[in-house]
Amino acid sequence: MIEFKEEYTDEIPYSMGRSQLTQNQIWETEDHGGFKKVIMNATVTNLERFTKESVKSAIADYQKLIDSKQAIAVFNLGSNYEIPMSEMYGRVTKVNLRENNLLDVEIVLFDTPNGNIAYSVLKDTFGENIYLSAEGLSLSLPGGSKLTHLLNFKIM
Repeated sequence: MIEFKEEYTDEIPYSMGRSQLTQNQIWETEDHGGFKKVIMNATVTNLERFTKESVKSAIADYQKLIDSKQAIAVFNLGSNYEIPMSEMYGRVTKVNLRENNLLDVEIVLFDTPNGNIAYSVLKDTFGENIYLSAEGLSLSLPGGSKLTHLLNFKIM
């Protein structure tokens, strides 16, 4: 299950629905309270098969992307090294490791086509029956698997 909250914002990349409006509609929305920023929180459970040390190391590397505001989330990584903004649905702002390799993840949605799709899904389902899955690179080793790089968080 994914939980989400809405906050009013004037930050353009996070003003949900803004990109789909005309300038007059934008002014009207701003006059009536403004746009909403959507922050989603979820617990990721699909890393249990990896060693705790490898998950901790992958998260430490991923934290560098979070700190530099480059940790983005997409529905499908694909095989391209360049991902257009329109394909991104959000920016990862927090990842915390708990026991049993559970991750608490916070993502702020972008006002992009995919960000608005994610927002619609969250609103329509109240975050129920959908979850967040981690994607990364791993090695299979004797005694367990090792997560080498954390790459993405995908809404399922």
